[in-house]
Amino acid sequence: MALTSMAAWWSLHRDGDDERLRDPDESQADRMARYRKHIAAAHGVDEAAAGGALNHVLERMGKGMGRPEDYGFSSSAHSNRSYRQHTREKLWTPDRWNDRPEAEVSLHQPLHATQHYIRPEGVAHNLFHPGSRPAEWNEGDPDYAPHRDEDLWHENDEDSGVTDDHLRMFGRTRFLQRRNRLEVVDGHHRVAADMLLGKRTTPGVVVHERDL
Repeated sequence: MALTSMAAWWSLHRDGDDERLRDPDESQADRMARYRKHIAAAHGVDEAAAGGALNHVLERMGKGMGRPEDYGFSSSAHSNRSYRQHTREKLWTPDRWNDRPEAEVSLHQPLHATQHYIRPEGVAHNLFHPGSRPAEWNEGDPDYAPHRDEDLWHENDEDSGVTDDHLRMFGRTRFLQRRNRLEVVDGHHRVAADMLLGKRTTPGVVVHERDL
């Protein structure tokens, strides 16, 4: 996923700023203040927490993927390939998740990532646009509404095997309780955003390995 080809929202270089999204005459200080207010209102947190999360992401924008540990996770794995094949298949089967209730999962406990990377654009998206699916273009841009994209990467698509049940599953953060560890199966960027904001809990669905 790519950011705009014009000046990125996080860049200090204002030449070529996309006037369709932002006022090029807006000062950098005013812009960052506006972004802090945006995050605070979207998440119901104070502006200090919003500013801390924003600064954390700004320091990493344009530098590629980062380690989950840098966003608050206790550990990370190269992939969920540490699961046996039949377990991996069940983890991505909607029937295993969609009938289970969503609960508030404490962030004041060790959380383990089942992927080895976090994309700052993905975290920015969840800071600015919580609850919405990411856009194919301009991901994470606070001034770009994700619903502008007609063709999102995970739209219902019979050819790719993505059904409405899959979309419902993808829309919720999924956790696996495994060997006394709580592991994030999907929704790492949502969890990372909530941890950066200092939230006490994050909504998600928890399944115990024995129930797969």
